[in-house]
Amino acid sequence: MRKKDRSTTTDEADTSRQRFTAKGFASLRTRLGLTYVQMGQLIGASDQSVKNWEEGSATPRENFQQKIFALRGIGKKAVSAMLDEQPQ
Repeated sequence: MRKKDRSTTTDEADTSRQRFTAKGFASLRTRLGLTYVQMGQLIGASDQSVKNWEEGSATPRENFQQKIFALRGIGKKAVSAMLDEQPQ
């Protein structure tokens, strides 16, 4: 039997198995203590898009989903630092 080639990076493998849900996204934003505006600033989306994604009336495109998945392992302090670094 041949083994499957698992030469993809860890990041690629992790994000391909992750799934976006409105409830999970809302929980992430709440856990990080972010407003719609702040979450939008972090991922490059509008606050209205963030609200729609949480309500389940829209689904983020793949590029936004990757940014959302990247926030899952980050704590409040790191997110706060990221927001402070962004130009106003």
